[in-house]
Amino acid sequence: MSNLDAKLRVQMRQEIRDLQSRLAITTVYVTHDQEEAMAVSDRIAVMNQGRVVQEGTAQDLYHRPASQFVAQFVGRVNLLPGRILDIVDGTGRIAALGSMIVAQSIPAGSAVGDAVRLIVRPEAIEVVRDRGGSEALLATVLSHAFLGEKTEYVIRCADEVLQAVRYNAGIGGIIPDGEIVGLRFADDAVTVLPGHAS
Repeated sequence: MSNLDAKLRVQMRQEIRDLQSRLAITTVYVTHDQEEAMAVSDRIAVMNQGRVVQEGTAQDLYHRPASQFVAQFVGRVNLLPGRILDIVDGTGRIAALGSMIVAQSIPAGSAVGDAVRLIVRPEAIEVVRDRGGSEALLATVLSHAFLGEKTEYVIRCADEVLQAVRYNAGIGGIIPDGEIVGLRFADDAVTVLPGHAS
């Protein structure tokens, strides 16, 4: 469906779902378009060099990728280096971005001091204009793109450049380039991979 315009592509995705449901048939759908795969599939298999590297629901693949490859392949992602400070009941505190970030899911076998990679989706970063108080990380807006229902930002925090998304900002809600903002990460929105993940 790559040659269809955007609105028609969305309509065709729904038509395919309706057809599958009406006929009650199993369908194998092959695509390089991740959004399309998530829209039409009950389960998705991600392949790399001819082998399946992860299989699951769209939510599984998006929120709990098993590897850095899957994280980067399914949607946009921020990959951040970090180090485990402590682990209590499966929840870890990770040194990253010059601060401490909490993650609710730590890889099995991880230990304090291990290098890790944090996976944070752009929409899971809350960008706060008033700098967000003492618990927020300070960052600088490098650039932004207004896309109608959302605005995409490129932000520098510590030594890392991050992608972030704000929805429904409203008129006058766009944060200008150069402004210092606060960033917050939801605990359940941070996925942790071993530092050597690929």
